[in-house]
Amino acid sequence: LSLVFSMSFRMESKNETLDEYKKRKSEYANWNRLLRETVELYGTTMEESKIKTFYTGISSQTVFNKFRVKMSCPISTSPQLSVIMMFGQEDDGIILDLTKSPQPGNKLKCFNCSLFSCYGEEDERVFCGGFAPLQINSIRVIKHCKNYQHYLVSLGYFDSILDGAYDIKNRCTTSD
Repeated sequence: LSLVFSMSFRMESKNETLDEYKKRKSEYANWNRLLRETVELYGTTMEESKIKTFYTGISSQTVFNKFRVKMSCPISTSPQLSVIMMFGQEDDGIILDLTKSPQPGNKLKCFNCSLFSCYGEEDERVFCGGFAPLQINSIRVIKHCKNYQHYLVSLGYFDSILDGAYDIKNRCTTSD
């Protein structure tokens, strides 16, 4: 059910028509709306949270055209890297390190699911909405045991400057 629900947020293939996609998505429209409302109304803002970094796994290598991404679909995360590593992403999978974007006025929210989960130790948080972006701070390629954090932090600052989202209070340090 979880897989089918998450698939309702994207087209299954290039051959799927828009009408077919809308029909398939309409079967889960109420669940989609309720999940989004739950996160936006009852979630915790990143400013209120003590957690600053969230991790999520993706089963295939993906190309991102921005360092700040708006997640319109639900994204399951954990503040514990070990939890994401435990799920044994496939050989070509990646792990994203996500933080709040430095964009001013960003009221990004996440919902703590660990209270309702049978697996509370996973410490799961759900982001859903797309009103505010998440910053990709690192991409870890599991197959090659590589962490591209140093490259992404530098490029992320550059991208923020170009987009006008650079916050002088969060400027880079000499360690960056």
